[in-house]
Amino acid sequence: MMRYKEYEVLFCERTNKYAIELKELLNDLKNNSNYSPNDLRECVRLAHTINGSAGLMGCGSLNNLASTMEKILREKTNLNQDTINKMISSVDLIIKYSDDFSSLKNSDFQQFLNS
Repeated sequence: MMRYKEYEVLFCERTNKYAIELKELLNDLKNNSNYSPNDLRECVRLAHTINGSAGLMGCGSLNNLASTMEKILREKTNLNQDTINKMISSVDLIIKYSDDFSSLKNSDFQQFLNS
């Protein structure tokens, strides 16, 4: 049986992987106005995965951020260059902090989408 610390490590590894994939796709959306609907669906899926796992692990701010990104991507509301740039900056922070569970759990990610 895995101990909680092992789940934290696994969560950080997976969050990093999903965030890197999401950043690549967001950059594609930013640079290509004729992006593939499959790319947008994959962005939604990745944001949803980060959202759910962050909630499960008690990372409230990360959960809220990923939920907001998922909603914007799913509804395509305010999906413009500025919003995509804010999401990319937020994902950069997720990547930066993903090597340390307490940083992911205690960081205030939501402020970046609200600015």
